[in-house]
Amino acid sequence: KKITKHPKFNYDTLVYDYAIIELETPTKVTPVEVYFDEDSANAPGVIATARGWGTTSSGGAQSNVLKEVGLKVWSNKDCQAAFDKLNNPDLTPLHSTMVCAGGIKGEDTCQGDSGGPLTVSKNGKDVLVGLTSWGLGCAQAGLPGVYSRLSQAKDFIAPYLPKPAC
Repeated sequence: KKITKHPKFNYDTLVYDYAIIELETPTKVTPVEVYFDEDSANAPGVIATARGWGTTSSGGAQSNVLKEVGLKVWSNKDCQAAFDKLNNPDLTPLHSTMVCAGGIKGEDTCQGDSGGPLTVSKNGKDVLVGLTSWGLGCAQAGLPGVYSRLSQAKDFIAPYLPKPAC
């Protein structure tokens, strides 16, 4: 029905890489709780799960089954240091709206996974903490993928969420 991009979204830097998709008809997909807190649930070292139907290798074929992968969350400082080692002047600095995860060869999100969920376990259930945003290639050792950090977009996202029943 409608796609609303974050008003501060920047296509060149991918800062504020959030969008709300409003559907015309209800979905049968089980919803997951959107988690806006910055705490131990999504701290560096925590294992997050990314899911998607994207390619299984850089430039490869699209998957016809939903894939998932466990990825270790990085601090933005360590993630920036990994990207800085590339000496690539075209890379823009990481922003507080981003969170990094992965960096193990063969384990990552890839093309076609963008916008997909990054979840962590909180009190025994999956909660949504990020969205697949960008990366350099796919599944390269020492280079994590970059995800949009939902805690930085609460004011944008929360008005679209269902209101709790009394």
